[in-house]
Amino acid sequence: QNDLYVFAVDLQDGHFRAHGISPQLVNSDGMVLLDPQDTPIIQQMIAQLQSSQRGELDYSWRNPITGQVEKKHTFFRKIDKTLVAVGFFTR
Repeated sequence: QNDLYVFAVDLQDGHFRAHGISPQLVNSDGMVLLDPQDTPIIQQMIAQLQSSQRGELDYSWRNPITGQVEKKHTFFRKIDKTLVAVGFFTR
């Protein structure tokens, strides 16, 4: 509950263009973003969009509500030259 937020990444340079819970990520390089298990989250999403218009990814992330690292499932799609995503914590 209350842990859903949208984020958007420019597919040309890999930088965040919007982030619903962490505005400090806007304009930062998403290509270097890793989860606690060193999964390159944005790189994997962009790789899936090379052969499809949409995808899904499971990874670990800090839940902004609980403050704990939890499993997250994210749905994303390509809209023009932007990756747009939203996910949920699977607890």
